[in-house]
Amino acid sequence: MTVHAQRWVLLTVQYSLLAILLPPRLNNIERLVNLMLTQKAIVLSASQYRVTDDRTGEVNEGCTVRYLMADNLNPHEEEAKPVKGRVPAKANMPYDYYGKIPVLPALYEVVCDFSVDSKGKAAITPTQFNFVNGVKVTFDSVDALSESGSSEITPEGKTVKLKLGS
Repeated sequence: MTVHAQRWVLLTVQYSLLAILLPPRLNNIERLVNLMLTQKAIVLSASQYRVTDDRTGEVNEGCTVRYLMADNLNPHEEEAKPVKGRVPAKANMPYDYYGKIPVLPALYEVVCDFSVDSKGKAAITPTQFNFVNGVKVTFDSVDALSESGSSEITPEGKTVKLKLGS
């Protein structure tokens, strides 16, 4: 489990315990917990969809946002699973949310809501993406990569630079 996933699980448990142990009138605690349910993420894409069911005429529409639950592109490998790199997460937002995503790819603060589904399973769902900084990924020449065979990522101000080779 990644560090970011562990943090999300820990926040879920903390929120559950606070909701059970504290009286409902403590709105300040709820606000504090809601502030803790934020995570920086690199948003990769946003797309709108609208599908009409031919049988019922019902319209299903929304905006799909794909993002990486990380604020950098440092090399990453899962210990528990055979996964290298970062696997994008997917959030379904309202159809009009597409207009609220100004620049992609970019670093966003993801605001999440805690909920429990009908089976009692806890879920953390993104409810808002707030723009933080643009992200620029650049690559050195392929020749440099073949010579050194290594990769290094260096943050430079508001830019994340992916440097391949030496």
